[in-house]
Amino acid sequence: MDENTLIEDKLDNHTEGSPSGERCYGLRFRENERFFIGRTDSLNLRAGDVVMVDIEEKGVEPAVVLGVTPKWLIKNLAGQNQPCAILRQATNEEIAVYKQLLADEKEALLLCRRLVERNSLVMKLVKVECYFDRSKMIFYFTAEGRVDFRGLVRDLVREYKTRVEMRQIGVRHEAKLLGGVGCCGREYCCSSFLGNFLPVSIKMAKEQNLPLNPTKISGGCNRLLCCLTYEVNTYAEARKGMPKTGKNIIFKDHRYKVIHCEPLQGTIRLRGEDDKDLDITKEEWEAEKQRQ
Repeated sequence: MDENTLIEDKLDNHTEGSPSGERCYGLRFRENERFFIGRTDSLNLRAGDVVMVDIEEKGVEPAVVLGVTPKWLIKNLAGQNQPCAILRQATNEEIAVYKQLLADEKEALLLCRRLVERNSLVMKLVKVECYFDRSKMIFYFTAEGRVDFRGLVRDLVREYKTRVEMRQIGVRHEAKLLGGVGCCGREYCCSSFLGNFLPVSIKMAKEQNLPLNPTKISGGCNRLLCCLTYEVNTYAEARKGMPKTGKNIIFKDHRYKVIHCEPLQGTIRLRGEDDKDLDITKEEWEAEKQRQ
């Protein structure tokens, strides 16, 4: 399988697992989807291998091995990316069925889009997912409001002779399903390793002294970047003890206005009544507060 969209600094696609004991591997079920962690006690796998995995809500599904998962990554993803059981390597017949399944999903997407147009529905088809045993097909779509897709479902059931689920998603979930490259030059976090979307606010950007330009702090989904949550606690901790920007303070018996704070550098820029700027350190300010 041609599955080389690897998270290179997180998964080692060259190193085999240890000769004995439990091994964990990064897995991906579909192209551009986030990776999962699979666990095995007996298999030595390499990047590109196809394995059969036990998924609670789907049963046995094929997945592509991305590489060995380091222990630190498993610990960091605890709670949002629980390891699943790798049962065995896929047979040649199962790999052939898997390839055909992926091709059928793309054809089903094109067919469903034609049916949407025929039924004059205001919705955007995003992705189709079919269970390996063909027992169910899920059609993901976005729409501004509620959509009466009962006629569409009947047409799809008539065509594929299986259970059909229409699942409406938001723009963030759409970006997660489709994947892409962010402004940082890396694969979207949501489609590579994030399990759940975390609340993101403009306050987090302000806390990190980021420009409040929507084009600078928004992702491909036109929502605030998920990575704004990664370092906000570090900034908040570093900012403790610093005066708020815009506040008037007394420093060494002179009145100043706080112009800017750099939490990570530990510096504070002040502007005096004579419009001259003065840079001080966080330690100098804390010492001045004790003196006062």
